[in-house]
Amino acid sequence: MRSFRVIDCLSTKVVKAAKNCEYVALSYVWGKPLSSGPGGDLAFQNVEFAPKVILDSIELVKRLGLQYLWVDRYCINQANAQEKHDQICQVDMIYASAQFAIIAAASGDPNYGLPGVNGTSRNPQPAIKIGEQIIISTLDSPDTLLSRSEQQVFFECNSMHCVETVNLPLNAMREDAPQDFHGPFSTAGAFKTKATGIPSSFMSCIREFTMRKLSYETDALNAMSGVFSVFEKVHPAIFQLKGVPFMTRIAPGSPQTFTADYEFVIGLLWWHPDARQCCRRAIFPSWSWAGWAGPTGGSFRFNESAQMKCGVKMSVELPNKRLKPFPRQRKHIPPFLAKARDAKFIHFTAKTSACKIIKKATSLGLEHQLLYAALLVGDVSINIELSFFPDELILSEQGLASCLFREGLTAMILAYNSFESTPYYMSIIVAKQSRCGEYMERVGNVSMVSDFGNPKKSGGYSREIKDWLARRPVQTIRLG
Repeated sequence: MRSFRVIDCLSTKVVKAAKNCEYVALSYVWGKPLSSGPGGDLAFQNVEFAPKVILDSIELVKRLGLQYLWVDRYCINQANAQEKHDQICQVDMIYASAQFAIIAAASGDPNYGLPGVNGTSRNPQPAIKIGEQIIISTLDSPDTLLSRSEQQVFFECNSMHCVETVNLPLNAMREDAPQDFHGPFSTAGAFKTKATGIPSSFMSCIREFTMRKLSYETDALNAMSGVFSVFEKVHPAIFQLKGVPFMTRIAPGSPQTFTADYEFVIGLLWWHPDARQCCRRAIFPSWSWAGWAGPTGGSFRFNESAQMKCGVKMSVELPNKRLKPFPRQRKHIPPFLAKARDAKFIHFTAKTSACKIIKKATSLGLEHQLLYAALLVGDVSINIELSFFPDELILSEQGLASCLFREGLTAMILAYNSFESTPYYMSIIVAKQSRCGEYMERVGNVSMVSDFGNPKKSGGYSREIKDWLARRPVQTIRLG
């Protein structure tokens, strides 16, 4: 890797890594920007001004008989955009090539340090003596490989995990095969989600990540670049644009496959299970989960039996304003992404409907109200009501996001269930006009019809919706 640098723990200087360099990687929360010491907030500054967690990690590396430490903030030149991009794209290989990774799990403050190193305190291990017996606590495991919490050290690799307070010989934890461990030691540990190449594991990683509060909003995608790279190397590969995946299949073992452009349509159907925790992150497009601060769901608002027969066509708008259609074959995805990775706008050509957001009381009473997206014919008749999953909190018609109740919204119909069944599934993204009026922004999505015409009419339920869909106008929407 060009320009790969590490901290020499003996001299505390940032140096160019030698070939086959054996180093340790550090994962920690950056915290606030560094003070304007020598070199400012750029790489190559004197490491002696570094936060305590880095100084403690340097000491730990030396105690373990190693010499070099990789820390992204110091070893990546933050002032060189190209170098920063190149190394961020390979961060999965940087961590995978390290002898091990230290995860500073004790605190989100980089000045807290590593418990047990250089005077940083550790919580004592509770113990009680009853007669001749001493009962001790195994302490809690960290919520977040060599991980240091404020209570104990926690180790995890691809085969097993263990904690400092349970001291057993390694052979006692192994089964017959050297790489296999007994149940209590072979479970996932702190890293419960692995890159398995199925949609659920991809979105599980996204869900866990979006539950965190970032020190820098710009890291919403950069911090996941290593995970994205891992998923691109599994089979079948899962590619992404602005964090939105091209879904290779809907569920494990599902026989149904789609063209590459429709795989991306499925990826767009992410959702927020609790919009009360979400707010807009305007530096990213609204069609990406990165455009919203708040936890996503671990799945998509898409039904396995849905058919992509709505005639959806998509293009990305390149920085030069030219449009590049989404590829239909998977082999064309990588060269497409090479040109489209900086895209902020997607042009959708799809069936649309006028739409408004309404509220209805549940059986629990008026205080428990559900949101629906009402798809309209003209300005009056409400034909279809679907459960609405907003991207941002809607308190009331007089509340925080009252504009969604007043404004005219557009529903983009992306997929539907072609079977003669009830309920009749549809996957829809709801969008509103942006303040500047030059594009539309996603405000939520909907799925699963809850009311349509007269559902008691025998056999007419699905046919009425199909007739309604056939009459929907096709519109091109610039979504940003």
